[in-house]
Amino acid sequence: MRETLFSFGSFRMVSALILSLPHFAFAARTYYVNPDPSLASDDYDGTSATWAGGESKTGPKLTLQGAMNIPSLTSGDTVSAAAGVYDRGGVLINNVGSNRVEVKGGVMLIGAGADGSVIKGCSGDGENGIGPGAMRAVYLRQYAVIQGFTITGGRTAGTSDTEANRGGGIAGAGGLAADCVLTGNHAGHRGGAATGGNTLLRCYIGDNTAGNNYGVYNNTRMVDCVYDCAIAPYSGISAYNCLFKRSVPQGSQGAQGGSASYAKVYNSIIISELGWYTELNNCRMKGTRRSGYTTADAYTKDNIADLTAMYDSQTYRPLADSELIDAGKDDYYALATNNWPAAWLSFAGRDFAGRVRKAGPSIDIGPGEYAWIDGLDSGLSARIEDMGDGTSKVVIDRNFDSEKLCTGFEFGNFCVEFDKNGLGGSWTNIMPSVSVFDRHISALYAFGPAHWYVNCDPLKGNDANRGYHRDCPFFTLTNAASRAVAGDVIHAAKGVYREGDKLSGETRTRVTLPAGVGLVSDCGAEETVIEGVLSDEPGRSGPDSVRCVALGTGAYVKGFTIRNGSTRVGNSYIYGENGGGVAGNGAVIDCIITNCYGVRGGGVYQSTLIRCRLSDCFEAAGATNASGIAAKVAGHGMYQGRIFDSYVASGLFNVSEVRNSYCSNVWHNNDQGGYTRVYNSYVVSDYGSVAYTNSVLAAGRKEGCIFDDKTRSGTTLAFDGFMRPSSAQSVAVDAGDPVYYVYPQEYAHEAGLDLSGGQRVYNGTIDIGPGEFDHRGIFAKKLCRRGVEVEAASPAVVAGDGAGLSLGGGESLTLAIFFRADGECSFRVDGSEQVTVTADGIVLSPVGGVYSFSGNADDVRTVTIVSNGGDALVRDFLVSGPGLVVRVR
Repeated sequence: MRETLFSFGSFRMVSALILSLPHFAFAARTYYVNPDPSLASDDYDGTSATWAGGESKTGPKLTLQGAMNIPSLTSGDTVSAAAGVYDRGGVLINNVGSNRVEVKGGVMLIGAGADGSVIKGCSGDGENGIGPGAMRAVYLRQYAVIQGFTITGGRTAGTSDTEANRGGGIAGAGGLAADCVLTGNHAGHRGGAATGGNTLLRCYIGDNTAGNNYGVYNNTRMVDCVYDCAIAPYSGISAYNCLFKRSVPQGSQGAQGGSASYAKVYNSIIISELGWYTELNNCRMKGTRRSGYTTADAYTKDNIADLTAMYDSQTYRPLADSELIDAGKDDYYALATNNWPAAWLSFAGRDFAGRVRKAGPSIDIGPGEYAWIDGLDSGLSARIEDMGDGTSKVVIDRNFDSEKLCTGFEFGNFCVEFDKNGLGGSWTNIMPSVSVFDRHISALYAFGPAHWYVNCDPLKGNDANRGYHRDCPFFTLTNAASRAVAGDVIHAAKGVYREGDKLSGETRTRVTLPAGVGLVSDCGAEETVIEGVLSDEPGRSGPDSVRCVALGTGAYVKGFTIRNGSTRVGNSYIYGENGGGVAGNGAVIDCIITNCYGVRGGGVYQSTLIRCRLSDCFEAAGATNASGIAAKVAGHGMYQGRIFDSYVASGLFNVSEVRNSYCSNVWHNNDQGGYTRVYNSYVVSDYGSVAYTNSVLAAGRKEGCIFDDKTRSGTTLAFDGFMRPSSAQSVAVDAGDPVYYVYPQEYAHEAGLDLSGGQRVYNGTIDIGPGEFDHRGIFAKKLCRRGVEVEAASPAVVAGDGAGLSLGGGESLTLAIFFRADGECSFRVDGSEQVTVTADGIVLSPVGGVYSFSGNADDVRTVTIVSNGGDALVRDFLVSGPGLVVRVR
């Protein structure tokens, strides 16, 4: 917690803030490294941040390269580095030289912050440390990420113009270095700080030297950086929203045909003298641009004498009234992240100081963003109005443009809480003017698991929003998912979500939910759609395919239509090619999955289905598995996973467990061991290796399947549109065995509803299939023949043979009785002397076996009948007025 003094005119307030940076990446696995040899060893496996003790090998690696050498480390994984100096270990790369660490492609190496984590290269035997024995600090492979380090002491072994002698701090191509400090590095040839086609994001580039006088070299991209190096960046440099304090990028003029590789600079502040062959776009300069060698667009301004007084020297944010505020071109900044891999996008969105990148209508010029309230986002805004009579009106509003959701505030000696749903107007108070200026305000924030909000209406949703409230929703699901951590829930407004995606496995995916994160629609599957992309390639799968949903372990998606998703076609049997609709070890609840294609499981791969409808999903034609077998269009719609209370009109393959569902066909490959186990379900056809328990088969019994003595075959069942038995006489009604109605522990709270969303059990016993026959009409007739409507029925209530409801011993019946007119309600209970009857909690006594109580028009009286012993029959309901409406709970 930190207190920050800020002011609105003469109104002084203190805001108590609890700040935390969001998690920027969600990898499949995380490994750990610690530079303290008393806590870590390269003999450990790297799977834990702490050593398990004894003879165990569970613990952190000692060196960064030791972590990179973990055999199972792969693209998408994270290596978490504890604070300390990393000056041990290294790797020699052919034609590149020695490096303290080579970060694998697609791997994220995350430090404890540049103040706490240091990667140190090594000097060689020569002038400025150049020579044999020298070691560069970092080498980045394509799509590798390094974040939160000071990178220093890097050297190269020679001075010749080769890749091995460029980039003392960072070399490689296609990687990202974020939130790092590069200082004290030296290259024998060019690029003292960095070289190659890498990206530097929010980095401070201090004094780094090079034998050929270039601090950053060869197609490096800089975003939100501060360049404070005495030697210039050179050759194909691109810079976006940067500050150049002592030198600026220069282009290289080629020797052949006068061609030039221009440096391009956007939305940047330039304090130093200009370099050669530099293209300026909407920049601000202290000096005058160099005519004939430097080009500038119409938005660029030069000769601003007081430019250094327009921003803070520590955070590099514009100060109040600075002309840098909202003067940036958003289109120019958008070029900074153009063509970034999806995994990098979550690293963006912050300025050099780590705060929100766009705080006003437009982005600011330079690496810092003006903080609209107090230098920090407080969640509150305030204004003072002089009433002219010695009093002032204080008006305080919640600020939905802030970092966190403000739930209330303390003002002086009392607390004000905003309403729970986040609605409501301003808080206003009139007080003596003299007392206003001595009041302190402290913002109160939401805590615990976060709720994020998304709206695909472009007039409402915006990925520049905070997303933590319905009044400031994100636009894309993938942006919300990049902020969420385990336990969080993302809420989606109705609409079709077809924007945004992220690489998941081998296929771009509309939304990738991290482990333990939930995605829930506001309006259900009929009105809320997640739509992928069907390729024009054969089988509707190809390089341009987009899957709909990828689920981390324990993640879930609820209440969506998931349609038109597909995966890329490859030549190996891998995760990235499977599940065009949904893939991953999570749950899909109350969803419609349709028209999806994938190599394995066109609609679903490995997931758990709960109350879902899966249809028209196929394996992609032309795709091949590891055995080289081409898939067919008529292939399986679901591969592996589990199914509960669902309707599946696409083929199943190797699904481990099916309960209370409808399946068009089931197949299990017994050669891989085991069976698909089916309980309380209806199956139209199967292809062998299925174990049936208390189920109904439309076809005959197939060889290779297993059947218990309760399973029927050759029996066709009829269902209504909600997949409920269409008649009370159906053999499926009350034929299910509750013993087999078992949900996994992690989803046990979802049990109790059938596919239609109605209660899972009527009439005391579960039905076979995904829907429960609706006994409410029968119950109404049993209760009374005077227009009774039963709104719901308890599983403990069983319709009796007579005109009433029967209760077994220990069961209870609760009725909400609506009086249409003033009068009396009465009913009779037969068959047991051990019955307790209460009306609104008051015990009733019968007269001649009849219970009665009175009510006024539009009253609702709650009656509970408990059978303490044997069976009881409740009958002969009478009530004043034209009819009786009963809710059976």
